[in-house]
Amino acid sequence: MSYDVTKRIKGSDYRYRVERYSDPATGRGATRWIYLGKLEAGRLIAPARRRTPRRSRNEVIAVIAKLLESREASRVTVAVISYHVGISPGTFYRQFGDRDAALGAALALLLERCFEELPALGGPVGTLEHERLRLQRWFLALQQALRGRALRWFLTSAEHERLAAAIDRRPLRSDPRVVLGEYFRELDAAGLARIDDTDALARSVTALCMSVARDLARYGEADPGAASRWAEIFRVIERAVFARAAA
Repeated sequence: MSYDVTKRIKGSDYRYRVERYSDPATGRGATRWIYLGKLEAGRLIAPARRRTPRRSRNEVIAVIAKLLESREASRVTVAVISYHVGISPGTFYRQFGDRDAALGAALALLLERCFEELPALGGPVGTLEHERLRLQRWFLALQQALRGRALRWFLTSAEHERLAAAIDRRPLRSDPRVVLGEYFRELDAAGLARIDDTDALARSVTALCMSVARDLARYGEADPGAASRWAEIFRVIERAVFARAAA
């Protein structure tokens, strides 16, 4: 709903458009005044138009990621995203096919940030015990990194499969499957592991790590027996990587 209002200020007339709308951030009714220009002899003299700065797709994704970390995902709607970015819904849909695509891109960004902060697995290969500890530290760091609000929601969401597909459409700059695959090949070359298919094992280990993180997000660390289960899962990973070489 909108209507025009003329206000007289210091002897001059100015035209405004008053719009009533629902604030997407709060859901409450609000009023917005839009300046239309000055009236001179009954003629409206519109002000020079201010150009709204264009927002790149990556800037929009960064705003969505921030929203997902600060509020319930159900409240990160297209209207809320558009409001916080400063674009129209039409512009949003020109950049993203739908909300899932936008959320998937934001989650991919958050995953990249997590993976980039993990301990390095590359470099000179040490002793068997040293590499066991290195892989354990990496595994534990990944579990810690996946505890952010947005990623916990992603791991436990009923929309998980659709969002995972959206993430897969945006290749990760830092992909743990690639990092682990390269690390396993280094271990194999150093004689600390005998792995028939390093890439397949890397995919399996990553999937298992995500499964652990999903349980942690769903049940919490207070769940009885959680610590022992996580330790047992690492022992499974450790045997898959090192057992044949140690035999």
